[in-house]
Amino acid sequence: MRTSFHHQPEAQRPNFQLPTSWQADYPIYWRHNGHKWTWHIGQLDRADFRFAPSLRKIAMLWNADDLGMTSRYKSAEAGARTLGFDIQPLGVREPEDFAAAFAAMVRDPPDAILMVTDALTSLNRKRIFEFAAQQRLPAIYEYDFLVRDGGLMSYGPDMGEVYDRAADLADRILRGARPADLPFEQPTRFRLVINKKTLETLGLTIPAAMLMRADEVVD
Repeated sequence: MRTSFHHQPEAQRPNFQLPTSWQADYPIYWRHNGHKWTWHIGQLDRADFRFAPSLRKIAMLWNADDLGMTSRYKSAEAGARTLGFDIQPLGVREPEDFAAAFAAMVRDPPDAILMVTDALTSLNRKRIFEFAAQQRLPAIYEYDFLVRDGGLMSYGPDMGEVYDRAADLADRILRGARPADLPFEQPTRFRLVINKKTLETLGLTIPAAMLMRADEVVD
């Protein structure tokens, strides 16, 4: 179902007239609504994912060298903890760090993996897919392209809608609008995407109702 972006009144939105570099460079959605995204994932897992009825601990992989990614991780962590999940923090800074993160999960197995997406984690996504398959761990991602590439599932903003709104804002700026005067917008359309082949590879099952509710099922 398509919905419009939510415009926050001036009094309710932060002042971005003189943004710091990290506020300007990374999606506002993650800074303000990471807990909401985690809440949705937690509800899906507990209500629908019968393969993980005892889901308690989530390993979170993120680029610890990036301030924006760390902010997104902290938002997701805070949201998960409010739902009663334990968090296994696995910050990486370079490709060589993934081996240590995987070893930590072998020593102390989580019930699921959540990957915060940036260039570092995305470029190493195949290694994460393979590790999750070897350990038979459900892994959750932010963006649907990762599911089409072999990840299990994603829940996040519809990037088509995000890009449409970004193009509209850019057009308004080019026409003379001051960026500080433009409304602070948040995405309101979210997509659940599931990779059916990965489900089968992991030996997992999802109720038919869950598959029907998905916005896209990748065969």
